[in-house]
Amino acid sequence: MTAVEETLAAVKADLVKDMKNGTWTPEPGDALHECEFIKAGFRSWGLEAPDKSWRLVLSRLDFGDSNPSALLTVYAPNHANAFGDLNWFVFSHSVGVNGGTNYNQCVARLNETLGGSKIDWGRRIVYLVERARHVNAGNSNGTFSTSTRPVLTAPPPFIFEGRMRQGRTMSIFGAGSAGKTTLVDGLIVAACSGHEVIPGWRPTRQFRALVLDWDEGYEEESIRIDAICAAYGIEMTGEYHYKRQTRPLHDVADEIGAYIVDNAIEIVVISPMGRATRNFGENITAPVDELYEIIRSFGTTNIIIDHVTGDNIKGGAMREFGSVRKRDNVRGSYGIDVQNEEPGIRVLVMRNTKADALSPRQADQAVRIEYQPPWPHEDGTYDTISFHPDDISAPAFGQDGGRPMKDVLREMLAFEHLTIEELADRSGMRPASIKTTLYQAQIAGKRLFSRLPSGKWEALPISNGITSNVTDPS
Repeated sequence: MTAVEETLAAVKADLVKDMKNGTWTPEPGDALHECEFIKAGFRSWGLEAPDKSWRLVLSRLDFGDSNPSALLTVYAPNHANAFGDLNWFVFSHSVGVNGGTNYNQCVARLNETLGGSKIDWGRRIVYLVERARHVNAGNSNGTFSTSTRPVLTAPPPFIFEGRMRQGRTMSIFGAGSAGKTTLVDGLIVAACSGHEVIPGWRPTRQFRALVLDWDEGYEEESIRIDAICAAYGIEMTGEYHYKRQTRPLHDVADEIGAYIVDNAIEIVVISPMGRATRNFGENITAPVDELYEIIRSFGTTNIIIDHVTGDNIKGGAMREFGSVRKRDNVRGSYGIDVQNEEPGIRVLVMRNTKADALSPRQADQAVRIEYQPPWPHEDGTYDTISFHPDDISAPAFGQDGGRPMKDVLREMLAFEHLTIEELADRSGMRPASIKTTLYQAQIAGKRLFSRLPSGKWEALPISNGITSNVTDPS
């Protein structure tokens, strides 16, 4: 073999090796030389020039379509044809993934606005499309296969020590106005500051968090965040981001995905689940699956606030309201129940109703939220909002063999009249929790208890075919 043949053989061997390992590098002079392929958002990918003079972003891809297309957005910092107040946007153009008129027009427009040859721009677009196709198939949108025994790798690191891992999705659900958002705001402050706020939820470091709010508005959110920070004397130096939402997540996924990438967001809060999803009519599983597919594509750690309603509330909800697909998709769930409430104090019970496969199941936890002052100021603000450990009143809930509090109280009041203090002494339950139940408990719109002039309470008779669980002790 001649020296020339040996050289050619070596070059061929290196080329085959590079292609096999996916380490092919364009040579100098190639239109792709030192260009960087980057993630740009939700199913969006980009190709950027070595000197950052231009960036092509491919989005709104649908490779499942019979004639797939995408949107190519062009940016060129400081270019005469770019708009500086739009992040140096030049133009957007539909492009056929498999070529065609749109593809040719896009290549011509790039040549006219940014210069360079059509051949080079065509090569860049083809490369960008094909790389995007491969990444799309590899990022949970294709089929994973292996011919060997799976290798046990280290799980992702914890976001909250021992409770929630990076890249996982957790659901916080409960009745309306139970305090779910306040609790999650405590987790946000903890994550962005690196300090423990909710008892037992210790962040492993500082994180960048984004709240996607379909519910309340920034005014209410800022009141809680400010009061929590004031209570602990901390600043959210890990970066806190907020976006008010009015459209379903699907409609704005590209824009939010780009924001997540640009700001290196690590934790996303969705509040609430119901309004973040699209309406698919009678198909209640499609919007749930769609939302989870989107947030998986974000690659973030996610906390979703969801609700329960109707009979699901009685005795403490064990799952989110609606489709069972919520339970299938989420990696861990916490049910939130109000144990008792009085001016300036609300005690919540957190129940880990679904444990994450990568985190240990947590024991039931009572968290006392204290508001100072007990009632908000005239402008709706609080000086401080703080979180403290508390005790669980076992008989108050229907979990783990306990009975609903109203049943316990009816049994005690069925044959004698007692004050709230006497009921608390006999049952071991909190007076404030007993008082709330006595005033609010109903069946079929009829009250179950009545306060007598003496200050004692009696159980009212149940009629109209409604039966009681209370039996005569004699």
